[in-house]
Amino acid sequence: MHPARAEPPAGYRPGQIVRAARKALALSLAELGKRTGYSAAQVSRYERGVTPLTDIAVLRRFAAALSIPPHVFGLAPSPAPGPQRHGHLSAVTTALSGGASSTVTGRPGPEDGEEGEVRRRQLLANLALTAAGAITAQVPDPPPATASGEAGLGDLLISRVRDAMLGLTPGPSGVSPGELRTGLASALADFHHCRYRRLASRLPRLIGAGHLLAADADTAETGVLLAGIYTLTTRMLIKLDDQQLGWMAADRAKVIASGSGDPLLQAEAARNLAVLARKAGWHEQAASIALTAAASPGLRGADPRLAAERGLLIQSAAYTAARCGDRAS
Repeated sequence: MHPARAEPPAGYRPGQIVRAARKALALSLAELGKRTGYSAAQVSRYERGVTPLTDIAVLRRFAAALSIPPHVFGLAPSPAPGPQRHGHLSAVTTALSGGASSTVTGRPGPEDGEEGEVRRRQLLANLALTAAGAITAQVPDPPPATASGEAGLGDLLISRVRDAMLGLTPGPSGVSPGELRTGLASALADFHHCRYRRLASRLPRLIGAGHLLAADADTAETGVLLAGIYTLTTRMLIKLDDQQLGWMAADRAKVIASGSGDPLLQAEAARNLAVLARKAGWHEQAASIALTAAASPGLRGADPRLAAERGLLIQSAAYTAARCGDRAS
């Protein structure tokens, strides 16, 4: 296998690689958090696998911050890669193997020993190839990513969603509420499992079909479905860091959810607005949106889902306060 195009072994842990690379560079969790835009606690959750490190944009952010070649994480090369230093990858392999290194401090966590020995050897062999490829001038550059590849998938999804929201690509007609509900459930599963290629095809069709159904039968059920579609769309756009289109989708979700009378949809739409406000640096407004929604009488019922949503809103406000250093709040 060519070292510049080595594939990550099956069962590898991205968080394990991130932690070893961070220690090889003598970075604290807080320092890596500053480089990537996450809190030290969130970086720790990524490293330990508590939060799965599967999102494409997040993986690219860690790869750039730690000077790790993207293909170590199974990613296509960046469109315009900058100069990187990969000399620390030998220390990464040392850290992952549990050996000593002058630049790696501490001992491997208990989860290191949970990996099978075969997987460990596969991972170390892959990283050794990567390190060798990074220091030799004879290695040709990998082929550029194609438009249909992973590198352009986020842009493709955003483009298709934008066209669907603007009514430029109307969805299929004659879709029943049951079919729309099934499609939304499938799209939610795709979102949770990071199946962006499917979402790039499914989500724009759902938007178009939802609007057509709402125009033909303006009922509470169609309103709930369309609000759910726009809530998912907002979450996807937040994940892809397209705030401009995210605000547009969030506003539609809020307006439609308000008309649906569903307290859970209304609360979720408010939470997405709070996240967008926080990302824009409007911390006071973000906390206010979340706490106002949490205090809604609609979330005071006996249904445990209502309590869970209220907790998420309060958690969002607390995280916003933490991000801006507001200890009192």
